Amino acid sequence: MDRIAFAVKRYLNQTETFIYEPLKKLSSFEVIILTEEKKNLEQFPYPHVFSISDLPPWQRFCENISSQLGRFGLFKKVIKEYNPKLIHAHFGWEGIFMLPLKREFDLPLITSFYGMDVYMHPKNPIVRWQLKKLFEQGDLFLTYSEKMRKDVIALGCDQNKIRSHHGGVDFNKFKFSPRKIGSNDTVQILMVGRFVEKKGIDIGIKAMAESLKRHPRLHLNIIGDGPLREKYKKLIDRPGMNKSVTLLGSKTYPEYIAEIERSHFLIAPSVVARNGDEEGGINATVIEAMATGLPCIATLHSGSELVFSGKTGFMVPEKDVYALSQKIDHLIENPHLLEEFGRAGRTLIEQKFDIIKQTRKLEDIYRETINNHERSRKNV
Repeated sequence: MDRIAFAVKRYLNQTETFIYEPLKKLSSFEVIILTEEKKNLEQFPYPHVFSISDLPPWQRFCENISSQLGRFGLFKKVIKEYNPKLIHAHFGWEGIFMLPLKREFDLPLITSFYGMDVYMHPKNPIVRWQLKKLFEQGDLFLTYSEKMRKDVIALGCDQNKIRSHHGGVDFNKFKFSPRKIGSNDTVQILMVGRFVEKKGIDIGIKAMAESLKRHPRLHLNIIGDGPLREKYKKLIDRPGMNKSVTLLGSKTYPEYIAEIERSHFLIAPSVVARNGDEEGGINATVIEAMATGLPCIATLHSGSELVFSGKTGFMVPEKDVYALSQKIDHLIENPHLLEEFGRAGRTLIEQKFDIIKQTRKLEDIYRETINNHERSRKNV
């Protein structure tokens, strides 16, 4: 069985299930992982992880310095021993980091973009220069959404070298369950994301405050943590809100799924942050929520290709508290829509975001890229 190398700066941040889930489902390739730092191995167990952080302290210090200069030690040794046919770098900065290894070992390089590497980092002129080199020398580029694909082309990528490849969900983990609101039920609303500006958590809290004026039997649960936690606590710690909004903090993946299953609908009010960072059109939580039949209210930045107003949920303009509040009210006042949107959403996810189908497509991309590279070598 051919091997490929996954390159990721940290293996793995807690929110990066979008990297781990396809990794587990690959059946035609054995994967080795090249990383600078190991973390969350109990959540993301994998046998072939080669990390600079495993080296003795002095050797680790030297390796970090030399690798930043393109003079790798550990990764070269691993590549020589395991002979991968391709490198798949996750995030633009990792693609840049892998270019010296691509050149030295004459390996095809695929780079996947996910968001910050498209919308925030390229504001730095040095990064733009590095991306220019990556676009010239990299073999193929993948994005999570069609919107992001167009945005990467706008950064200078050849449109013939980039594709939109969706992630997916494991339907063994995300079971469909029609949502219903009983006459005495408290309506459970869910919001998920790091506490950073682009997630629009504050917009969701403010919309909740508006809807509570008309519908007091609401409860908003928020999964996540981050630098803006204190700001959000201040929005919540006031009369009428403190008993109706709960900050749940970070959750394990099973705990996160359980919260999705007990909720009536999800809100994902993502925005473009002042530093330019944004989601890029698709939020992985929206995919997973819809897979369970959970209706969603989203913005263009979190629900493109997923949420179609009046069919699978509602789309609202970014940063529009009142539009979001009105759609929350509409779902509460028309509870039959929960099941209607939920079934339509589940069907869409089955068609376009099945992790098995998407992983098979990814394997096809790997084979195509390897074969194209081998043909080009023969023609030189």
